[in-house]
Amino acid sequence: MNKAANTVDRNRVDIWLCQSVQTAHIVPSEWLSNEELTRLNRYRSTVKQQQFLAARVFLKKTLSYYVSLKPSQWQFAIGQYGKPVIDWCASGLLEDPQLSFNLSHSSDCLALLVTQQNPVGIDVESLSRPRPWPKLAKRVCTDQEQRDLARLPEAQQFSHFIKLWAHKEAVLKAMGLGINSQWPMNSLGFGLINTEELCFMPPANFPHSHINLYSILLHGAWCASAILDCTDSVTWNIKRD
Repeated sequence: MNKAANTVDRNRVDIWLCQSVQTAHIVPSEWLSNEELTRLNRYRSTVKQQQFLAARVFLKKTLSYYVSLKPSQWQFAIGQYGKPVIDWCASGLLEDPQLSFNLSHSSDCLALLVTQQNPVGIDVESLSRPRPWPKLAKRVCTDQEQRDLARLPEAQQFSHFIKLWAHKEAVLKAMGLGINSQWPMNSLGFGLINTEELCFMPPANFPHSHINLYSILLHGAWCASAILDCTDSVTWNIKRD
């Protein structure tokens, strides 16, 4: 087995941030698998193609920071709900280095979470993207979350709603589930610890007893991360590509 170029221990979580427009200028053709080239060609929009390329370049370059594989060697499999996982055998490693990752992007911002912890999820939600949030809040927020929103000053309500959405997405992505799964967004509740922090309020029969959360506001977007079944304290490190 190749040794990791830069190991990450179980008590450290790295969150890599990148502006996607800076990433996809030149993409060596060998960096993309046949399946990735097929996916790329399905996009009719040049913008969508650039976003896909930027995400793949960013993901493979960053993973190669931890494991001695070339960016062109990384191969991925897709879970039932579309969550990508590393196919270690296809990538050329006989032993799993126990590396977990999850990727998200919004507009031109890319965020990648890498750790040796349990299943992880990350979501980036832009504050500049217009959306009918009051109607969405009634669909995806719990009754308590809607009351918390109503108590906030009007100028803070939209940002708080986007923060809630990002946290819900991060948990669902960590679980490897889609939005329309057996755990809909309005079943995942988050309470206010203070004006900045949220705590997860799991519904009855929720399959994960511990969830470690972290969020940060960056470049006009909320970035939320979640680690499942994590009982240890962890250090969250922000890294920029």
